[in-house]
Amino acid sequence: MRLSLDRDDIARDPDRVIVFIGKFHEKYNQLVEDYQEINEKYNQLVEDYQKINEMHKHLHQEYEEIKKDNEEIRLENNKIKLENEGSKLENQKLQARLQKIEAQLAKYISPHIPSSKQLYPKKRSGLPRSQSKQKRGGSKKGKSGVTWDQKEPDEEIHSYVKECLNCHRGADEADQKTAYTKRIVEIPDQIKVSVQEHYIHMYKCECGKITQAEDPTIEGTSLGPNFLAFLTSARYRTGGSFENLSRMIEDISGVRLSQTALNRGLSKVCDSLEPVAVDIATEVMNSDYFNIDETGHKLVLERKRSQQGSKKIWVWVFGTPQCSILSCRYDS
Repeated sequence: MRLSLDRDDIARDPDRVIVFIGKFHEKYNQLVEDYQEINEKYNQLVEDYQKINEMHKHLHQEYEEIKKDNEEIRLENNKIKLENEGSKLENQKLQARLQKIEAQLAKYISPHIPSSKQLYPKKRSGLPRSQSKQKRGGSKKGKSGVTWDQKEPDEEIHSYVKECLNCHRGADEADQKTAYTKRIVEIPDQIKVSVQEHYIHMYKCECGKITQAEDPTIEGTSLGPNFLAFLTSARYRTGGSFENLSRMIEDISGVRLSQTALNRGLSKVCDSLEPVAVDIATEVMNSDYFNIDETGHKLVLERKRSQQGSKKIWVWVFGTPQCSILSCRYDS
């Protein structure tokens, strides 16, 4: 139904005017309600916009503060970077100066430098050698002159005269006297090495239990305890390499052992002595005082001269009157 009327419609049908007015009021009321609803939504949007605006202002303020802080941090980083560059240059200068000083000192501090060119030569007393207190060579006063601890001889060897040097007449041993005695320490032409074949037996009891005998040998090596003791002493008292030790053992005993076998045996000795080393270190560290010494050594890395290199090794000694222990460290 349309909501418009003209004069002819009003004249023909007066009741239609009343219906038209009712419809008009309904439409008007509906529009008022829609307007109020829209107005409420508008007010809500205005409130939301104000909140968003406040949040925007707050975020903008925080952004400005962060921007300011970042600028300060950037300036501080640039300052630190400049200081680091200056420290790096200063460090390079100091390193160059240190190397120069070490090179100069190496010319004067060395066991191969003559005493006349040493940086700190030993002072002489200025007195004649006969009146000076310098230490003279030879044995100390009162020393008996014994060069080794003598023991009773295991064998007596007599050297007799066979004939007179003048007339060549034969000399009888019974008529000869001892002119002097001379004690010699000797080893056999070839040291006897014992090669043992160990048979580890097992026993099966009537009850069905199988029991195996205890193996008296050292696991992981084919060398016996006495041979390992000799190897350890030869290795660390002479400082010989495994190649030289293998040749020496073959020379004196006729038994040829590989370097791997010697190395494996020595590793077993080190493993067995580890608890002893720990006990010694604990005793040293728990003592009231101990002395410390540090010594640097040069370690050659390659045997071939064309590939030869070296690195620094440091050896520390921690000692007490009762015991001491060594510790090594390589420079990386």
